[in-house]
Amino acid sequence: MWYLLRVYALVAAFGLSTAGMLILTLWVWSEGKALAGASHRLYARVATLRGQLRFFANPLANPLAISRPVSRNGR
Repeated sequence: MWYLLRVYALVAAFGLSTAGMLILTLWVWSEGKALAGASHRLYARVATLRGQLRFFANPLANPLAISRPVSRNGR
């Protein structure tokens, strides 16, 4: 009787550990997928912000920028 109890306990331990590893693997996969999606959205947002900052770096579009020909001529 004790032998069968030990066998059942061993089978249950292997079964529960397998199920636990499967659940842990699925959780890690879903969190990694969410992290990859978030980093992709973050990089896309930074790329659009960098594209918008070019407007301020362009001297023709920015009226506050000092142009070189005007400062050389003294006007």
